[in-house]
Amino acid sequence: MKKHYLLLIFLFFSFLPVIAQVGFLGKRVHFQFESKFTPAWNNLNFNGKQGLFCFNYHLMPSVEYVFADKWSVSAHYQYSPTAFNIQNSNLNEKSYVLENRKRYYGYEHGTMTVHGCGINILRYFGDCAPAGYYMKLGVDAFFYDISAPYSSYDSILKTGYKEEYVYYDEPGVYTARDWTIGVRFEIGRNFFVGRYVSLGTSLSCGILCKGWGSLIYIDAPPFIDFASRRLLTSYIGGISIKIGFLPF
Repeated sequence: MKKHYLLLIFLFFSFLPVIAQVGFLGKRVHFQFESKFTPAWNNLNFNGKQGLFCFNYHLMPSVEYVFADKWSVSAHYQYSPTAFNIQNSNLNEKSYVLENRKRYYGYEHGTMTVHGCGINILRYFGDCAPAGYYMKLGVDAFFYDISAPYSSYDSILKTGYKEEYVYYDEPGVYTARDWTIGVRFEIGRNFFVGRYVSLGTSLSCGILCKGWGSLIYIDAPPFIDFASRRLLTSYIGGISIKIGFLPF
């Protein structure tokens, strides 16, 4: 029996150098803080501006675990505040947004706060992960709250067999909450400064399940569809810069 224990101990210490070498310098856990920038040339950014040189930002802390020489998995949290345009091309004389049998007037833009999380798998092409060039495929979930101010509205009231709109000259703020999921592909590179600190950059593109409604409606879409479209346009493409720490 003692010989069996001695054999197991010998095998463990024989494979220990091989196990230790998985990951850059034998380290497996990689913490990163990422800031992703997306263009706001066709919609508003976080401070309500729009143009060729205007951008939105997304803050993304993450943790990555190396499970093979060139493979790793990661999970991240995402936060992004922004604004969004409310545009409509319906055929009515006075433009409105239709929501819950009410027509809202005098809107200009809304604001939204986005929280998200995601999981990813990464394939590296350098000597060992998480150093060098890589490809990443991930799935994201987003939860967003919106607010959209309006100056007045009218509501459908039913009197007997007849329905008619009653106008209310009362300003207010419409609020709503929604969520969506998406798939994202990314290519990038990590550089290590010494044994522990990493710097990185990447390009990404993705597609969401929501955000297409305001592109296909011929009548007035609801407020939330304009916000979903804003999230979609910021998810389609972006560039990131990253700083990381590889402690163990």
